[in-house]
Amino acid sequence: MKAYRAYSKHGANVADSARAAALAHFDRFPSARKCAVTSGTVDGDIFTVVYGRASLGHWPESWKDVTRKTAHTLPDAADDARLAEAHAKRNALERTLRDTPASDDASPIIGMLGDLNVAIADMERSRGSRK
Repeated sequence: MKAYRAYSKHGANVADSARAAALAHFDRFPSARKCAVTSGTVDGDIFTVVYGRASLGHWPESWKDVTRKTAHTLPDAADDARLAEAHAKRNALERTLRDTPASDDASPIIGMLGDLNVAIADMERSRGSRK
């Protein structure tokens, strides 16, 4: 299961979103001024950072020097759900475009696909992750 871990010299917290992990960390450790947040998977009590192919630029999402004030700018679970839904819609439109006969006009599908790609890029850019 995907999870996020906020950690500092005081300790660590794991949650289902980056924002929730950072906020829980500052609640649990009130004297902490900054923390780092990274994505990974959790299996029971074991948190594992998952790396993809580094040669392709697949790095786990991470944020450094997160403070109490900047923790609210991190993505939450709703942001992840919206991004996953947008990717699913894009995949469905790409399948529809592939299955459309050449004699049909595909320009509406292409227009929707372009708009969706722009929206996905904006969502990913606003996440603020350092990949």
